[in-house]
Amino acid sequence: MSTRFLPYNKQSINEEDIETVANVLRGPFLTTGPQSDLFESEIAAYVGSRYAVVCNSGTAALQLAMAALEVGKNDRVLTSPISFIADANVVKHMGGDVLFADVSDKTANMSVESAGEVLRAHEGVKVIMPVHFGGQPFDLEKFSALADCYGASIVEDACHALGAEYRDQMGIWHKVGNCAFSKLTAFSFHPIKSITT
Repeated sequence: MSTRFLPYNKQSINEEDIETVANVLRGPFLTTGPQSDLFESEIAAYVGSRYAVVCNSGTAALQLAMAALEVGKNDRVLTSPISFIADANVVKHMGGDVLFADVSDKTANMSVESAGEVLRAHEGVKVIMPVHFGGQPFDLEKFSALADCYGASIVEDACHALGAEYRDQMGIWHKVGNCAFSKLTAFSFHPIKSITT
């Protein structure tokens, strides 16, 4: 009986990619420097945001987002139960409390209606962190309006959503990550994502 192997991922890396990495390894900067600066500026330009900061993982990006918004002891963060465990873990690491809202049976994204119910039931939610599940954008405008009503900030877990776009109520197209309706967005460049680095 033969066993078939299903790979976890299969990245596409060419000789130019290998040479670029080799040049960085030969240079004076391994973790910072001109290539990091270039990557940050190109990501920011691509998504249409003012800034981009790279770190070692999507989890670290979410952790930095919590730190930037000063999530601390007993602060409440609302997120999706259908995601990688990093969403809840970064909140717990900061000393915060994690709340979950149900997801839509059509999109698997966090439901705005369920989020509203949780916000009405729990005072003082500081951050709402929906996930663009499987790269499918959640309704940023509706979540932004909901967050405004409750004095919360939106952090987008866009670890699967580099390149995704959505149209707002005015018909304007936005790339996920431009922060038109959020404070911060976290991407991931793990080998199973759209691009890796």
